[in-house]
Amino acid sequence: MSHKALRLVSFQEPLRVESVPTPNATVPGSVVVRVLVTSVLTFAHKVFDRTLAYALPSLPVTPGPIALGIVEEVADDVLDLPKGQTVLIDGVIRSTALYSKDDRILLGWTAIGPNGGRTQSKYREGTLAEKVLVPAQNLIPVPDDLLKLYS
Repeated sequence: MSHKALRLVSFQEPLRVESVPTPNATVPGSVVVRVLVTSVLTFAHKVFDRTLAYALPSLPVTPGPIALGIVEEVADDVLDLPKGQTVLIDGVIRSTALYSKDDRILLGWTAIGPNGGRTQSKYREGTLAEKVLVPAQNLIPVPDDLLKLYS
């Protein structure tokens, strides 16, 4: 299966919409979220033209660190997050390795620290897409009454 994503293919070209493989929640602790709304950071153009030298994943990549979405699929070990739950994605991802503080990433954006590449290898694609794979620990459930208030 595939879905649409806004992709950075080259630093010399604008982002473009492409069909990409739909992620599966095969990484332990992971969740596939259907993106409802996301944002573009105000300085994104400076990252994409390399004025700001962020440690982006290798190209092509789907940028985007945060979003609001609906849980579509969960890994077998994710027990308390139901399909259909509306969630906010926190884009600062850390590994679950004990004592590891230098492997953080900003989802679909940059590695933070010298070991960020290993976390980025599991969660490299960002939220400027119809679907995104994220760790369950980075999801904040949105209460239904809050959704009704703003819908």
